[in-house]
Amino acid sequence: MKRAVNRKKRVWIRKWLSRRDSRGFSSMLLKELANEDQEEYRNCMRMSKEQFNKLLHMVGPLITKEDTLMRHAMPAQIKLETLSYLATGSSLNGVL
Repeated sequence: MKRAVNRKKRVWIRKWLSRRDSRGFSSMLLKELANEDQEEYRNCMRMSKEQFNKLLHMVGPLITKEDTLMRHAMPAQIKLETLSYLATGSSLNGVL
């Protein structure tokens, strides 16, 4: 007879990471800057929203991954925004 072992289930994604679609840098700050303050968006991303969309259109298919049963893939837009932010070397102290 097999005994059921009560093991704690493994977590595949941290809870705070699962909220990035609604509370993340991309979903909150960058959207607000793109809509309300294009100059600050350009300062933050080092490109205009139109330039960003053009670049996303060019590289999006190359950096897009598929969703799995375990988790949703990070959207290409968030990947590119993160890369652009990291490339600036900025700390966003002037924005926040």
